[in-house]
Amino acid sequence: MPYECVVTVPEGREDILSELKGDSRISRIVEVENRGYDIAPFVQVINGVDLGRYSYVIKLHTKRDLPGDAYLKPLPFNYGYDYWRRYLLSFCSDEHFPCVLKAFERRPELGMVADYRLICRRPERRFLQAEEGLLKRAGLEYKRYEYVMGSMFICRAELLKPLQRMNLSPAEFPLADAAHSENLAHEMERFFGLSVISQGYRIEDVFTASWKQSGVMRALRHLGQFLFFRKRGIDGRCVVKICKIPVYHRRARS
Repeated sequence: MPYECVVTVPEGREDILSELKGDSRISRIVEVENRGYDIAPFVQVINGVDLGRYSYVIKLHTKRDLPGDAYLKPLPFNYGYDYWRRYLLSFCSDEHFPCVLKAFERRPELGMVADYRLICRRPERRFLQAEEGLLKRAGLEYKRYEYVMGSMFICRAELLKPLQRMNLSPAEFPLADAAHSENLAHEMERFFGLSVISQGYRIEDVFTASWKQSGVMRALRHLGQFLFFRKRGIDGRCVVKICKIPVYHRRARS
């Protein structure tokens, strides 16, 4: 399948540019201001292309490891260490990607694909008002809360046309900071999914067995964590709980 690979690089990173320029798989390199984390560069690229030339758009970005266990309530999955990145990239693995393309061809209602462990369907109140405003700016109406946590996905290219209508500029995004403060970039991360839903399409994991995604399996995972739960923090501390009661705690060595 023919494709076009566009890579964004922060301005002034000549070390990265010199390494990428020798890669024949890259179609185009775009230098961007270091704003809006991975979101603003993606918006900048989408705003500069004719989406009618493409069937699908894949969004990828670098993702650092988390130094300890990380659980995002109420989801019963560990996103620490390299797990989150592995979940994010699972849809484009050699094993899964052919299944993804076949699903898009077979199912016209399918709009976006990602790993089920990253598809958030729980409304976040602090973002709702901002999301409704962004959808209105794109000419859409809010229907249902659903997006991919971490913003790596494949979607139908035509579904990004509302994003182009918003005409967002890089200057609207604040400079990136080490604390990863919540701002327009985080609102847009959610917008990508909400806009797919608002256009009448679905976000699904089409490569993981349905029984693994079932509510029964999720309930069993929650039960397992209730009976026995171990978490190692970013500072190295380890806590073990049985039936939510702490039974073991070890401080990190200084």
